[in-house]
Amino acid sequence: MEPIDLLLPGGLLHAGLLTVVICWAGRTGERNSLIGIRLWSTGSSCAAWQAGHRAALGWACAMLGVAAASFAVGLVLLNGVENLVAGASIWHAVLTVVVFSACGALMIRRADQAAKQMLLAEYEETGEVPGAGAGP
Repeated sequence: MEPIDLLLPGGLLHAGLLTVVICWAGRTGERNSLIGIRLWSTGSSCAAWQAGHRAALGWACAMLGVAAASFAVGLVLLNGVENLVAGASIWHAVLTVVVFSACGALMIRRADQAAKQMLLAEYEETGEVPGAGAGP
């Protein structure tokens, strides 16, 4: 394995950290037009925005954990353990991307579910459709 092969896990480490920060800030912050999980459900009300980001935080931390583990495995492979398994660096990269992407998809799905549950609760409480005609 070459040192350049650590770019993928290093980049995902930064992406995972940024995702955790965005979810952490969004769980109590107001809707904004700069950063956050942009779905119809999370953008419909401030409460749905916060609920979605709170729910997504666990999967964002999982993404960060996957990236950190991938970086650690990359360091081990860099130090010569790759000779044990032919093509270990390729499998390392593929597995990293697949697991990181799966965590990201599950994060978005969980945020959407939580935001929709919040919107349903708001509708049942007020009888009005939350966010109808409102922008971010």
